[in-house]
Amino acid sequence: MKNNPRGPFSRIRWFCNDGSILAPKSFACVEHGGGRQHGQWSEATLDLQAAGFPIANVLAELGADDFGEQPQEQRHFRMLLLERFLIAHDNGWIFRQARFYRGAQQVEDEEAAARRILQGLIQKPQWREHRFALLFEAVRLLPRDSNDPSVIGLRGMAATLAKQDPGFAPLRAKIHGSPDHKDAQRVRDYATSSGRAALRDQYTALAQVIDVVFAAPDLAAMTTNLVTAVGDRPVAIELRHSASALASAKGAGARLAIGGRLLAMIRNRLTEFGSEALMVQALELAVAMQRQTFIDAVSLSQQWQGRPRKELLHWMRDVIEVAYGTGLLTPFEREQLGRVFESLDTGELSLDHYRKNLNDLARAPEWSRRRLMFYFSLPMEKLSQIEPLAVNYLPDRLRASPLLAYSALLDTLSRDAAGLTGYHSELFGTPVALGLHSLNPGLARGTLRTLDDIKNANYLDDSIVIVPETIEDLPPVSGILTAHEGNYLSHVQLLARNLGIPNVVVDESLLPVVQGHRGQRVMLAASPGGIVRLLRDTQSAEETVSKGAEPIAAVINVDIGKLDLQRTQPIATSHLGGGDSGVIVGPKAAQLGELTRYFPQHVSPGLAIPFGGFRQMLEQAATPGGASMFQTLSTRYGQIAAMPDAAQRNETARAFLARLRNWIINTPFPPGFEETLRRSMAQTFGVDGSYGVFVRSDTNVEDLPGFTGAGLNLTIPNVVGFDNILQAIRKVWASPFSERAYGWRQALMDRPEHLYAAVLLHKSIPNDISGVMVTADVESGSREFITLVVNEGVAGGVDGQAAETIRVRVRDARVELLNSATAPQRRNLLPAGGSQLVPASGAARLLDEESIRQVLAFTARLPDWFGGTSQSAAGGVVADVEFGFVKGRLMLLQIRPFVQDEAATNNRYLQAMDNVLAGLDSIQVDLHQAPEVRP
Repeated sequence: MKNNPRGPFSRIRWFCNDGSILAPKSFACVEHGGGRQHGQWSEATLDLQAAGFPIANVLAELGADDFGEQPQEQRHFRMLLLERFLIAHDNGWIFRQARFYRGAQQVEDEEAAARRILQGLIQKPQWREHRFALLFEAVRLLPRDSNDPSVIGLRGMAATLAKQDPGFAPLRAKIHGSPDHKDAQRVRDYATSSGRAALRDQYTALAQVIDVVFAAPDLAAMTTNLVTAVGDRPVAIELRHSASALASAKGAGARLAIGGRLLAMIRNRLTEFGSEALMVQALELAVAMQRQTFIDAVSLSQQWQGRPRKELLHWMRDVIEVAYGTGLLTPFEREQLGRVFESLDTGELSLDHYRKNLNDLARAPEWSRRRLMFYFSLPMEKLSQIEPLAVNYLPDRLRASPLLAYSALLDTLSRDAAGLTGYHSELFGTPVALGLHSLNPGLARGTLRTLDDIKNANYLDDSIVIVPETIEDLPPVSGILTAHEGNYLSHVQLLARNLGIPNVVVDESLLPVVQGHRGQRVMLAASPGGIVRLLRDTQSAEETVSKGAEPIAAVINVDIGKLDLQRTQPIATSHLGGGDSGVIVGPKAAQLGELTRYFPQHVSPGLAIPFGGFRQMLEQAATPGGASMFQTLSTRYGQIAAMPDAAQRNETARAFLARLRNWIINTPFPPGFEETLRRSMAQTFGVDGSYGVFVRSDTNVEDLPGFTGAGLNLTIPNVVGFDNILQAIRKVWASPFSERAYGWRQALMDRPEHLYAAVLLHKSIPNDISGVMVTADVESGSREFITLVVNEGVAGGVDGQAAETIRVRVRDARVELLNSATAPQRRNLLPAGGSQLVPASGAARLLDEESIRQVLAFTARLPDWFGGTSQSAAGGVVADVEFGFVKGRLMLLQIRPFVQDEAATNNRYLQAMDNVLAGLDSIQVDLHQAPEVRP
């Protein structure tokens, strides 16, 4: 299509309002109720559209009603915006040649249609509120003025030139990462000195676009025009002040401050402009203002030398107002960042306070990235199947915003703080002030691999793996490097924290350096204080590490003496308590019994199939007339452990695990098992088919002092119908013998044949919001806070989603936001069983004040009973609780101790890394002085 003279079209036709399609001629649709002339899609275009790629959009044929609340309608709109990005970014994209195909598209019709669409969307409250970022992108990307070039367009032109002229690549990189008005002359100079004659016109065109992009728009005049249009409405007063301030503003700093205030005001008071047309006009002013603030912010970020720290912080705060006003930050995020800036608005403060607050400010770019990912991650993933350039939207959008300058200023101040502190994180010998963030401490040595490297390999527990996010189905590894900040309390994160496996977030800008060492032996050290070192694992590194106390692997000791395997009948969880954990059932069912006893109105019914039922299953013959499966697995485990060759040991284990899982899935239940279970379920849950249950594995080797096992075994959600539940029980019984679960667990067990899997049947709850809470600050361990991770729908906080993460101060319920919920989909339960993914709302905040009040009321009672232990013992336990809210009511799903690996905290090498952090609260930083950083 890019090369086709007609692009995505086959011919020109009139499309009449009565549905007629006529050959081109003057006034062809007059007798058919009117119509429009434009290109008719080719067969190739129609095939792609039928395959789920709504490309080659003709806006004249669309309206706001085409972008309603249905998932496919929302998906179409976001794909439409990505197409507009590609048109600007890739020299017209599939319309590259069609731009010269007369009649294929009528510019006037397209721009008029874009305005109708915008006015139709802006009248809907959900677009002005939850979808403001998407609405702003629509105003920015849909055609309104055919002569309005953009930063996206100039980047695309520069990239095209670099492909044709490799010598242009350094200048292309400059334009891509840090463009300014002088780039136009740089392009002209290059064309004269080194450019290719055949590309002369393209160099000239790029220079002219840069001139236009960086030419200051007359924002004062635009604002005055809007004042005239809105008349005597109250919002006109503030607009008039802004117009006057812009007309008299001197310098980039003044314009940036005015622009930030104006953009925030437009967003906050959008409906006060009156009509849909005036609201669109206000957003058009906002788009122009964002362009100017981008220019000013970039200019300021290049002029920081000699400026006081306080002034740089003021510039950054103004950029946050711009980001909020353009939808890149939510009101909640803006409020949280505002608190940080307020605490920095002083003359002098401690170095510890300075450093920690800069770390808090570093969240803003990631929050903005996640907000855009909420809207565009799924469309980018889809469209990139046919056009890989689609993934460029996200970095281009962020680099075309003032957050580019914000990050540069933050880097300057962070290097300043690191220099004053005397510490830096380290990446292969290079000091790093920003870009390496520890999610949990630990020390690991192994081979650096990607997720694809280990996907089809077995037991690569010496791997330090690079993953795109904190994923759930991660095989055994020594260390984790995540490309973007994952979920603090996902199952895999809890497992890593429990085992002392370092998990470090690597900024996108540093990933190429990290990936350059793929396949090499490396050492990853993340200190309790947050300092990170990723180095080549050399002999000197080994000697250094050996001076510290190496983390000692936890051992899972199975107390066989306390097991009661004689109980085989199902037991209602209301008859269980903490003392039954590891005796009759696992900790899930036992602690659910405790929750039911203390919080009966907040727990749904449950039924447990005890360890004895599983052992009864294993007592059946492994083969007809042969030994029992329990005898077989005991013998085989011993043989595998005795094998000296690791490859043989692993391959033998794989084969036996597969055989064991197949046996569990296909062997009949013991006599009487099904009928007994049917009666128990009817007594506990009611009529078969009228309810669903979560079928959960509940073993005797999880939630132990040295091993959590979070997420290793299977949970099958919302199973409806007795026969389906029977099949789910088989799968859950088999799940502890998956290669992944075996790999994480086996090296830690002293008697692996005594793993027993109880099953918990827990009645399904259709949570509106769900997640995980820990009754402490996960990062510091302080009991003055609780940490909560939630998302919309069921299983929202445990699956590694981009979830809302907050810290709540217990004494006054003050909330500190760590991350917003930006998972694009939520999981809803279906009455017939199972679940479905539907679009999430994108709400700026999920846990409101009433929800937090209920959570704090619950946690206040935990020390009195948690775990069925004495009050003195329970008072020192940190709880990890899975919970949800249904129509505003707290529901409790599971509770376990929050287990962390103490070896990582006590390791002398990691402790030595943190020595430089001692005493920082006694060192003062003068914010009226310039940063102590080399340019």
